[in-house]
Amino acid sequence: MRLNKIFNKGYLYATSAAFLFGAMPLMTRVLYTMGFDSLSCAFYRMSLMLVVMLAFNYFVTKQNLKLSFSDAKRYFFVALFFALNALTLFASYNYIESGVATSIHFVYPAITFVAAGLLYKRKPSNVDIFCIVASMLAIYIIMDFKKMNNVAGVVLSLASAFAFSAYGLLLERFKFENKSALVKLFYVNLFSAVIIFVYSLFQPKGIYVPSKDLNAWLLVIIYAFFVTLGGTLLFQQAICAIGATYSSLICTSEIVVSIILGFIFLSENLSIKQLIAIILIIMSTVVLILSKAKNKN
Repeated sequence: MRLNKIFNKGYLYATSAAFLFGAMPLMTRVLYTMGFDSLSCAFYRMSLMLVVMLAFNYFVTKQNLKLSFSDAKRYFFVALFFALNALTLFASYNYIESGVATSIHFVYPAITFVAAGLLYKRKPSNVDIFCIVASMLAIYIIMDFKKMNNVAGVVLSLASAFAFSAYGLLLERFKFENKSALVKLFYVNLFSAVIIFVYSLFQPKGIYVPSKDLNAWLLVIIYAFFVTLGGTLLFQQAICAIGATYSSLICTSEIVVSIILGFIFLSENLSIKQLIAIILIIMSTVVLILSKAKNKN
């Protein structure tokens, strides 16, 4: 039986995005060791794939790139919160451990869940409630409150959660159905890159340029490719297919990937608490997907 006959492919998009995003904290920390900072990582993530997307559209998809003033405003607001999410989350890594920052950031599914219910007057099902409670319980279990010893880091991580929720909800509301997935990704990243560049002009260090360090350029290009043309594209597709709430819930499994990668590559401890959290997150993801597949059939 074909996969799209079982459940909406949006769930596959969200799961795939979670795996790619799960590697982002590790890759960001490696870039930090090469001289990059939160501002430069955010900028290069948004900007480096713009030429690739333009070329692909010119030679392959050949979509009309013209925007109405109304759509331009909408893209700007989506991009504003997308840029704020990247800036605040990456900046939090400078104050608290990336794992701690990520765990705080992952309250965004709960924020999205509540906000969507209020905005769209959606009544959650028992399965929805179970999944959000299970995933948030998992986040609570793995939160190391002792390491939340820097107010700036905690505030920045929490701000990234609110910004990411707003980004997802706005993208779901606007949809931009007259544009292909790649064109939507292009404009969100274009506006985000401009916002971050303007912001950098008022910062002492500005955007870091690795000069003639080919290894640094190669790594940041790979980073931008997987995060933008991988994780971000898939997440945006998931939102358009299944909405911001379910996309956010499934993307909680991103933290499972981060924990496992930290254990493998950084020799970080894998505690009983983390194992319980991993089980809860996987369980909530599987239950959500299977329940939607059952309802579809």
